[in-house]
Amino acid sequence: MKKLKTDVELFLKLIYGEKEVEEYLGIVNSMINYVSERVLNRRNEFDKNASIPRDFLNDVFKFGFQAIPYNKEYGGYELPYLLYIIGMEILSYGSPSVANVIWASNSVIDGLYNFGSNPQKESYLKPLLKGDKIAAIAMTEPSGGSLIEYIKTRAERKGNQYILNGSKIFITNAPIADIFLVFANTDKGISAFILDNNTEGLKIGKPMHKLGMRGAVFSEVTLDNCIVPKENILGEEGKGIDVAKHIFIGGRIIASALALGIGDAVLDQVYQYITSRELGKYKLIDFQLIKSKIAEMETILQVGKIYTYYTAFLMDKIPRQELSESASISKLFTTEGVLNMANDAISIFGGYGYTDDLNIHMFWRDARALTIMEGTSDIQRLIIQHELKKRL
Repeated sequence: MKKLKTDVELFLKLIYGEKEVEEYLGIVNSMINYVSERVLNRRNEFDKNASIPRDFLNDVFKFGFQAIPYNKEYGGYELPYLLYIIGMEILSYGSPSVANVIWASNSVIDGLYNFGSNPQKESYLKPLLKGDKIAAIAMTEPSGGSLIEYIKTRAERKGNQYILNGSKIFITNAPIADIFLVFANTDKGISAFILDNNTEGLKIGKPMHKLGMRGAVFSEVTLDNCIVPKENILGEEGKGIDVAKHIFIGGRIIASALALGIGDAVLDQVYQYITSRELGKYKLIDFQLIKSKIAEMETILQVGKIYTYYTAFLMDKIPRQELSESASISKLFTTEGVLNMANDAISIFGGYGYTDDLNIHMFWRDARALTIMEGTSDIQRLIIQHELKKRL
């Protein structure tokens, strides 16, 4: 991860003073060392086994990637959001699946931190930030996808509690989650509810086989007359769309970070291969077409990093809703660009790129997932056009 570290150092020097750069680089080094020593050598294992041992995840959560940008009073480290995004990039370099697990749990953390009541933060946010529990956000449904306006899950008010009925699908972390954030329709509109995994009537399906991000398990979630106290509404009743949009903006920047981590790993592996692979009396790096491919990969990475880091930096500076377009631009450009990088990597490796021996195709499979998650690339295009229209 030598090049990744150099890229990060350059950007930090552009926006922070000498003292801050020294402090933040120390944190970056600790994250790189942790991922290099504990995560990287198990990347292929998690992909091939389509699971990650819980004790391993506990160790990652205890290290604290999920706690980086949140206040110390809740168990966070109170560091810049940019460092969180850099941390997720580093973790994704080690294993995109592990980073995906953290991301899914942090979607709930983000909602609790920004919309939760004090009792909710005490009961749910603190154990999540400390790494004692893992969370899942249950929004996507079989009929409406992730279009929250069309969800059919229903929450009926009965005195001081709600009765939830419905089904969710493709819920990352569902088979391992301790806490769920469930979106449902109420009389006042879409609302978000916090559920413990032992809530009666909450049923978790078997893990589903996936093309990519295989270590980050997901499944169907069914709600059959789940009783939830009114105190477990996150934010106000009928304001669930606001909660979801807030989470989505942050999630799209995180998706960009995961893509960058994959791109970093792709470029490192490709460069190592082309500088050692001989074809006759030449090495692959000697061919102009290969040099052109490498230049394209580096261009995608550098432009993606600059825009993603810049957007992450602004997360601490301006209201999040003002970053909707920037988050979508970042996700669209970076995830699609890294997918192209991974596709070219398979071609450069030739037959080896198509085998399980080197598992180069894992990068393509994982990158493909990121073009779908948190809103497909076409959804990002619609958001960008919508936000642009406001300024014209």
